[in-house]
Parts: sequence; structure tokens; C-alpha cells
Amino acid sequence: MRKTTKMLGPKPGKEHLLVPVGSKPATVAEGLAGMKGGESRSGFLGGGNIVRKPDYEPIPDSIVDLKAKRLIQKMLAEIIEPNPLSAKSTVEMDRRSLVQKLNKSSLGDLKRFLPLRLRSLTPEELEIITVTEEEKAEIQDFYKDCSP
Repeated sequence: MRKTTKMLGPKPGKEHLLVPVGSKPATVAEGLAGMKGGESRSGFLGGGNIVRKPDYEPIPDSIVDLKAKRLIQKMLAEIIEPNPLSAKSTVEMDRRSLVQKLNKSSLGDLKRFLPLRLRSLTPEELEIITVTEEEKAEIQDFYKDCSP
């Protein structure tokens, strides 16, 4: 004896969706099958990668601030040894997490990791400066204090 499945009708207010919930058409033609002329549908075909953009993207104050932020990010990414995320995480995963955290941080947050001497430097001075071993150790300590 063959078992038949009964499909419920669409939920109220969901009749206009392009693809009914639960079905996975492979092509647009399959998704549009059964549409009558003049009908309009909304939604998207399939449930793949949906790109969600943030509601707010902070805009840097000036080009100088943006350049300084990029230089500090690069310097910190080279100096800081990231904390392990978990017992199973690899060094690459920890490094990727650190870089993402630095990219999300504001200029003020990034300057908290720097020693006092480096905080007041201009972007031109940051490009040519060499960081001493003591300053690198101080940056690592600031990172450990601020990071969980």
C-alpha cells in the first residue's frame, strides 16, 4: 500500500511567494511552473547564500584617519599573537579571527593597543617607524588585557 502525503495550503499572506516553502526547484522554469499570466510573485529562488548588509556602516572622519587605521591594523596583525579560540582551533583560525576583530575595530579602539609613544604618530611616521621588542611585548600585553 502506497502512502500519500497531503500538502497543506499556503499560510495566509504567503500566497505571493515565488517558491512555496518546502519545495526546492532546480531551475527558474520549475519555480515559475503553474503561474498564470499577469500574476506577480516576490521572493527569491532557492535558499542559498543570502547577502545581508549591515544597517549602519561607520564612515571614517577623514582620509588621514583611514590611512592611520589601515597602518595600525597591519602593524597589530604582524605583532600580536592571537589567543586560541578553542582547544580544536588551528593557528590559521585564530589569526583569521584576530584580523576580523581588527578590521571591525575603530581607530580609537586600535590605538588602545599601542604604547603612548606610538599613539600620537602621524600616518607618515607610522610607515617608517620600527617597533622595538619592548614595545611589541607591551602591545601583546595590552591585547591580552583587552581581549578575553
